[in-house]
Amino acid sequence: MNRIGLTMAIKSSLLALLLGCSTSFGASDISFGLVSMDGDGNALLVTSRPVPATATIHLQFADAQSQAQCCKRLRGSDLQVSTEQVVAVNKQSDAKPLLYRAKVPGDWAELPFVGAAVFGDISAVKGGPTHLLVTGRDGIDSRADLCLSREGVHLIEKKSGKVAAHLYLSLGYDLEAPTCR
Repeated sequence: MNRIGLTMAIKSSLLALLLGCSTSFGASDISFGLVSMDGDGNALLVTSRPVPATATIHLQFADAQSQAQCCKRLRGSDLQVSTEQVVAVNKQSDAKPLLYRAKVPGDWAELPFVGAAVFGDISAVKGGPTHLLVTGRDGIDSRADLCLSREGVHLIEKKSGKVAAHLYLSLGYDLEAPTCR
């Protein structure tokens, strides 16, 4: 094979590899995020990883008593990257969290609400008011817990018992009853 042919073969192989990696999840690729709904059909998703357009995002929502329930589903293609100024931090790394906006049905949260979200290669999702427990298609369990600090909401993601991500979203006001330990 001549030099030009070899170069073309390498470029084609790299392009195929990059395209394959950017559109599919690996065996245990599950990511959590924080979802904030304003009560008017607008949702903000804060995550540490990009959400593929092909992903299904499982979102907690508020029931009639404003308690978190699991889960409504949203398509990744329904999300738009947000550039708005929101105080959100990934406390596990120096990487800036990614922000996405979406329109959701108004009855998903008739009052402002913050909960957990998850996307990836998911087999099952269970949730309570302060957590999501997810089983991946590979059988590995991941968990995300929510708690309140004095000024915001924390999501702590654990995989195999170890902290994998710690996202924080400021609510912009003081909270009376923090729950974080």
